[in-house]
Amino acid sequence: MRRPYSQIFLKDKNILQKILRHVECPPSLPILEIGPGEGDLTRVLLDHGFRVIAVEIDVRMVQRLEETFESFLQTRQLQLIHADFLRVPWPDLLAHADHGEMCVVSNIPYAVTGPILERLVEAARWLPRVYLTVQWEVGQRIVASPGSKTYGALSVWVQTVYIPRLLFKIKRTSFWPVPEVDSAFVAWTRRDPPQVPYAEQPTFFAWVRKLFQFRRKTLRRILRDLGVLSYVEPVLDESILQKRPEELDIPTFYRLFRIHASESR
Repeated sequence: MRRPYSQIFLKDKNILQKILRHVECPPSLPILEIGPGEGDLTRVLLDHGFRVIAVEIDVRMVQRLEETFESFLQTRQLQLIHADFLRVPWPDLLAHADHGEMCVVSNIPYAVTGPILERLVEAARWLPRVYLTVQWEVGQRIVASPGSKTYGALSVWVQTVYIPRLLFKIKRTSFWPVPEVDSAFVAWTRRDPPQVPYAEQPTFFAWVRKLFQFRRKTLRRILRDLGVLSYVEPVLDESILQKRPEELDIPTFYRLFRIHASESR
C-alpha cells in the first residue's frame, strides 16, 4: 500500500503493552492520539478504559478506524477527528476535554516530528503528561543535559516546561514498514510552574534558537556579533561569556533573555 504521509505503524504487541504500563494519566482526562494510523495503539488504550481523541489526516486510515472501532465511536469512548493535527485549533481539541486538560500518547509521524513537538510544548498548560515514540536521536536530544553533544534548542524548549525521561528503546523491527533507525519512548511531566513564564515563552524560544545558530562560538563572540555585548557584559561573569550555547542551562538562557529584553524596550 502506498503511504502518502510516510507513516510507520507500531505493530509489536509486547511494546504496545509496555507503553501502556508506563502511561500515568488520570482517568478523568482524555488521551490525545496524534496520527493513530491503523489503530494498534488506539486499541490498547481503549481496551484499558481510556477515552481517546484521535486526530488522523489520512482519509483511508480514518475509514479503516471508523470500521474497526464502530462500537467505541458509538459510545464516544473514541472521538475521531479527520484533520491535520498541526492545523487544528487547540480550543477545538480542548472542547472534548471536560476538565480543560488532556494527556498525549502517540506514535507520532516522524516526517513532522519537529513541528509536532513544538506545538505540544506551546500547549503545555493544557497537557500535564505527554508520552511519545520518537526517533532515537530525537529522544536523546530531548533529555540531553548542558555540555553534552546532543544538547540543543529542542532540549531547552522541552525542558523549560517539562521534565522529560527517555524510558526505553524500541527496535526498528517493531514497526511496519521497518524504518532506518531505532526509536525511543519518552515521557514528559509538566513543570508547575515552568522555568520560563508561559507569556514569555514564544520570544524566549526565538532567542534560544538564535543563540544555537552559533553553537560553536563563545557567548562573548555571539553577543558581540549580535550587537548586544555592551549591555550584557557588565552584568555577566567572564566565565559565562566564555561558554558556548550548548554549555548553558535554562536559568542562564533566561537571565540572558531578560537582560536582552529589558535593554530592547
